[in-house]
Amino acid sequence: MDCAFFGKKIGGESDGWHSSSAIDRVGTATDAEDQAMSTNRLIKHIGGGVEAEITLIDHPNHGVVILKTRKDTSQISNEANVALTLIQGDQSSRNTLCQVFSIEGPASDMIIEYCDGGDLRYVINQLHVQSYCLGKAFLRHVQLHLGAALVYLHCGIHFDVAVGDYKYPSLHGPPWNRISHRDIKPDNIFLRWTNKVDSSCLFPDIILGDFGNAITERNFDSVLRDHGRRIEAPMRRNFCGQNYGPPEFFLLEGGDDIENVSVLSSFDMWQFGATLYELVTRIVLNMVLQNQDRNPDKTRKWISKEDWGEISAEVINMIKENRTERVTDEMLVKILPIWKTRRNEEFDKEDGVGRRDVGWLRENTQRIDMLRMK
Repeated sequence: MDCAFFGKKIGGESDGWHSSSAIDRVGTATDAEDQAMSTNRLIKHIGGGVEAEITLIDHPNHGVVILKTRKDTSQISNEANVALTLIQGDQSSRNTLCQVFSIEGPASDMIIEYCDGGDLRYVINQLHVQSYCLGKAFLRHVQLHLGAALVYLHCGIHFDVAVGDYKYPSLHGPPWNRISHRDIKPDNIFLRWTNKVDSSCLFPDIILGDFGNAITERNFDSVLRDHGRRIEAPMRRNFCGQNYGPPEFFLLEGGDDIENVSVLSSFDMWQFGATLYELVTRIVLNMVLQNQDRNPDKTRKWISKEDWGEISAEVINMIKENRTERVTDEMLVKILPIWKTRRNEEFDKEDGVGRRDVGWLRENTQRIDMLRMK
């Protein structure tokens, strides 16, 4: 399946960015920067957390990329397992999933695509600060690209967002092992301006990344493991941000229950809808739900501005409290071409809102000026 290109390098020879022997436990930002500087031009240390340090480097083969240096060498990275084993594809098609170029060493350090438009969280914050409203063309664009990402993860179906064609899994191969992302939120959705794939529109590509909390539906033999098991993040109850879990995430008590519902497509679908809801209203939906204000009429009121038209109804159908009533994968597959058509129609309107939004996004997303860094 050709939704994204993932190279495999596990130990042994490197492709020039560093050798596997250089991957040691990284405890500080300085250590990560020193490692990156050994064979690449360091651009900047971006940040880090409990699990990893993130450094921006200039790679001799891939250009500007992210070096994600994991701190924990005691366990194989869940993200590496999912990326290497389940999302391998044709180099020519990068579509709407964040690329992983190589993985090396005992800690599964990763060289990851750098999306130069920053994340959707930054866009939403800027919309709030500037009291700016994006038009329907960009909302349709986000729908289309994130929908294409989910159709691939859940069904193995590649929808080419540039031309509108489908490519289905081989009938002669094993059945697709569904991947549930389980952590879809504005912080994990990125904008790609440079080398963008969707040539049919001036908006940046919308990219879904960070598979650290992903889970597979069934057991499989990973290239990083020699025995079949289902891959999932080790802390089941904490596999998604508290503010971006669907109602069943905080209404169910038992760990087994929430594990079983989280592998369903409806879990990701709610997070998809909640992200669109926040982009439209600036309201973090789950913070409202956790306060027990689950009045569906009030939820509809916040998004049902006449300006949004059918987009409002589509989002409401993604975030229904009853997970069996939400948009399904089958519905999503059928609606992607419609969303592409709607986006193009909105962008081409004479009011010029689509082109205005392209200009605003270029001015307000986190692009790094490489000339100033040399």
